Amino acid sequence: MTQIYGNTNRRDRLEQIDNRYSRQMFDAKMMAIGRHDKRKEYDFHLALGTMYSYLEKWQDPRWSPGSAIYQLENARRVADEYNKEHPASEHLQLPTQSVRQLSDAYVKTGQFDKAVQLRVDVAEKALNAGDKEGAKEVMGGKWDAAIPNTVDPGLKKRLLDVSKRVDRKP
Repeated sequence: MTQIYGNTNRRDRLEQIDNRYSRQMFDAKMMAIGRHDKRKEYDFHLALGTMYSYLEKWQDPRWSPGSAIYQLENARRVADEYNKEHPASEHLQLPTQSVRQLSDAYVKTGQFDKAVQLRVDVAEKALNAGDKEGAKEVMGGKWDAAIPNTVDPGLKKRLLDVSKRVDRKP
């Protein structure tokens, strides 16, 4: 539902969902954490992060869990933990849209190195798994036009290298 409202610019409906259900979502996420149910914890971090991204709540200095960056970073962390604990299971990973949302949140909050690092890491992982199309999706768009020259030179080089590997001009 969140994605539908977000993709159709129904911010009013997203704010209603946030106001009505976010407390319940946080409570359910805490219960999942208490049960050590990383799959459910991941789902709640992802849902909250997606909602906050569409609401452009990138960071909240008063309560960091009420932000896209916090929730999407934790969805990624929990996915990594789950994958290590369950190597034979279907792996969890942030969907491309969520990678883009987190990267965009970093750009909007001036965390340019993190934006580049995230996209390059995810694209490299996709390339190493033989998923060139997945890497292209992560690297697609004009997101890097907002990246200033102050980005770490090592990251710039990795960005160029990955861009070449996916046949994309940075």
